[in-house]
Order: sequence, then structure tokens, then C-alpha cells
Amino acid sequence: FFEGIHDAVKVSQENWLTFTKSACEADTLVWENGSLTELRRATCLRNLAEQRSSNLQTMLEEMDF
Repeated sequence: FFEGIHDAVKVSQENWLTFTKSACEADTLVWENGSLTELRRATCLRNLAEQRSSNLQTMLEEMDF
């Protein structure tokens, strides 16, 4: 049981990392080569990481081990 959960979360995390990279790349296209590009990218990554962390925490709480 736990191995299946571990594998599913691992695949989900790998997919999430791919999504995050693409989403933040798209988000910064408007700022491309501007002085705020890296700040915008870092903000995007931080916001998505906070959302992911919250989602994972909720998932753990719902499993009620």
C-alpha cells in the first residue's frame, strides 16, 4: 500500500516540476530580457511551491494515518 502511494507521489512530483518550469517560463515571457525577469521567475516558483506544499499537506491530512 505505502509503496504504491510513494510511487504515485514521486511521479506526481516529477510531473509537477515539469509543469512548474513551463508555467514560470510562460509567465516570464513578457519580461524577457528585462531587469525584472529573474525576480518574476523566482516569485512564480515560490508561489507554485507554496501551493504544492499546501496540496501535499492536505493530502497527508486526508490520508489520516
